[in-house]
Amino acid sequence: THCISSAASDVYKRQVKTSEGKIVNDLTLIMNDVAVAYWKSYFPERILSKNFKQWVNKAFLAGKIKHGEIRLKGDLAAFPYESQQDKTLGEFKMALDLEGVQLHYANNWPDLFDVAGQITGQGNNLNIRSQQGSIAGFAFKDVTVNIESLTESNPILTVTGGLAGTTQKALNFLQNSPLKERFGSVAKAVSAKGNSYINLSLVVPLADSDNTEVSGDVSFINSHLYKKTMPELAIEQVQGRLDFNNNGVTANKLTGQFLGQAVDVTVFPKNNATVIAANGTISSQQLAKTWPEKMPDFIQGNAPYQLEVLVSEREIGDFYTDVTLKSDMKGMAVTLPVPLMKSNDQIKNLKVVFHQSAKIPRYNLSYDNQFNLAVIPGQQDEAAFVEASLPELNVDKWSSWLQQRKPQGESPLSTVATLTLTTDKLIGFGQQFSAIKVTAQQQKKSWQATITSPEISGVVSIPEVISNNNKLKVDLDKLILTIPQETNSIEKSQSALWPAMVLNIADLSIGGERLGDFELDSNSDNNAWVIDQGQLNSPVFQASITKGRWSKLATGDKTELSIKAESNDFAGLLEKFGYQAAIEAKESKLNIALSWSGGPLAVSAQTLNGSLGFKLKKGKLNEVEPGAAGRVFGLMSIAAVPRRLALDFNELFGKGLNFKAIRADFSIADGQAITDNFKFCLLYTSDAA
Repeated sequence: THCISSAASDVYKRQVKTSEGKIVNDLTLIMNDVAVAYWKSYFPERILSKNFKQWVNKAFLAGKIKHGEIRLKGDLAAFPYESQQDKTLGEFKMALDLEGVQLHYANNWPDLFDVAGQITGQGNNLNIRSQQGSIAGFAFKDVTVNIESLTESNPILTVTGGLAGTTQKALNFLQNSPLKERFGSVAKAVSAKGNSYINLSLVVPLADSDNTEVSGDVSFINSHLYKKTMPELAIEQVQGRLDFNNNGVTANKLTGQFLGQAVDVTVFPKNNATVIAANGTISSQQLAKTWPEKMPDFIQGNAPYQLEVLVSEREIGDFYTDVTLKSDMKGMAVTLPVPLMKSNDQIKNLKVVFHQSAKIPRYNLSYDNQFNLAVIPGQQDEAAFVEASLPELNVDKWSSWLQQRKPQGESPLSTVATLTLTTDKLIGFGQQFSAIKVTAQQQKKSWQATITSPEISGVVSIPEVISNNNKLKVDLDKLILTIPQETNSIEKSQSALWPAMVLNIADLSIGGERLGDFELDSNSDNNAWVIDQGQLNSPVFQASITKGRWSKLATGDKTELSIKAESNDFAGLLEKFGYQAAIEAKESKLNIALSWSGGPLAVSAQTLNGSLGFKLKKGKLNEVEPGAAGRVFGLMSIAAVPRRLALDFNELFGKGLNFKAIRADFSIADGQAITDNFKFCLLYTSDAA
């Protein structure tokens, strides 16, 4: 028997040789206040596995053994004395009380600090039980590190325990562990307040620590979670438990407050992704409080919503989220023009989707199947691409709605590079256009739009600020307009005044008649839109606008228009407008001065007021019967005025009557034309004159 004594430890060692020639050890090591790594010097290293020896050499970095005893007795060939037969050949026991120990239990995982506990060993297992200590800022109690199969080639290390601390420290734990490869980007982007409790379980094969299995749960206690870049979207007062393992996370029911309203959150796996589903109520008042400059005031009230976030990984740690928000909008009023308008009690389904996992990320919005919007957000400083479609767009109502609103900050289109708008029906200015598609591109805050439709096609150039010095430019290949038939179909004040513009139309049609090419130059003057010059050119006539003014008055809108027209082919002019060429004239002139209620395109026969005068020179009345000239006085018949305006004299004359001039002046009131100044001059006097 050998006895070695010191202030720190006592070692009692004895070797006995049996009759079979085997050496039997009998070792007792008693330690007091010695370095924690001291005990391994008395461990039978030659019979331990290589992986365990590598682990134990790095595991104990600081601390001391306050008191401990190691007992090894028997034939080392039977170590670690696990089987019933080997137990008769010896025993191994270890019990060490630890204090202030730093334990490096697994690579890349946060160390255990200030461990106060006990190391125990018996047979082929080693157990480290920590009554208290800390890890990554968490205080813990009853953390257990267990190592099985010390002598075998693949020892298994298991760590289990409970950790209590702040929720922010739970995020820090993710960033300081191998879990950061998967969840570090999430933890880095999120901040937290409040408290959490973590139950953690690690199973680490010491021969292959990369295949560590992780499981556990996080209990939130009045926690507060928010994304650093959007702190206003915090989820507050979070309560509940989140379970996690190598495959992802699950939560049966987390509760909290989002934008001042209660929210329930469920987390579950779906295929190779994780779904975060939330149900709650959204308040327009709270949204306006959160985003005072961005929340539109045309939405008011509270409405339920269902939110689903699908989190997937293209690569480890590379997370992408697809977000779907649904609401029936019941409880919210929308004061937009039709078809988007709704009352509080109406149901109109809203669906907003963000596809981040798509090759080109995009937003899609659908509102009651009446309005569809697609937005492709730009990267960094790049602008977005927007596509919108709706069955009907009433320009008059939208313009009136916009007039009543005050601009709120920067235009929502300021970050848009390309805008595509399609609508089955566009209504405005007393006109209706079908199947319209507008594709607009923005460059240096100016827009250029291409318009296609059966009734209108061309290009519109819109400067950043429209003024009399920087006008809107409209170049149309064609424009087909109709003449409204009913006065009550025209609104007295339809829209905002048109801006200063330069308009060129290659092919203008009104009321089914193709008039030719039209040019116009206009400006804005206080509460009026004024035509500086206008010209209409046709193979059979030319017309110019001598006055054009659209005024905004207290009594409503009013349009004034004066036109001078000339033609050297009056018969061709009649044929162009669908009449028989009953009159030929080498020279014809027309002066019109009209006004009507409404905008320029809201003209209607019933609302016309003004005057009309025409003069035909050196012409011929075709198919006029000789001797019928006396019936020229029938021209004064009021019943015949509509035909006279169409220059229809067939019931007055037979064929073949030359004239020197025909001249008339009409006054027009509420669409009714009256004349007391009609002159007909013949080149000769007939027998019946």
